[in-house]
Amino acid sequence: MEAGEWSGINGAVRLTRLLSRRELEVLNQIQLGLTNRQIADRLFVSPNTVNKHVHQVLRKLEVANRVQAAIYGRVEQLSGSTTT
Repeated sequence: MEAGEWSGINGAVRLTRLLSRRELEVLNQIQLGLTNRQIADRLFVSPNTVNKHVHQVLRKLEVANRVQAAIYGRVEQLSGSTTT
């Protein structure tokens, strides 16, 4: 395993400490550019439930919107950043 792969693992571990399993699933769907309705259909929950998860993800990641959350998640997964 190369050094870059380790940093990606560290970023993924950090995200799993910040977010619940379901919130991580929602973040992954956000990164795909899906709407709340589309995420709800994929995860077999209501759009209202997805909306609550999205708000929790934004709050926990301390970002203002879905785009920032998607970028944050991607950067964490790739770089293994440890800033809080």
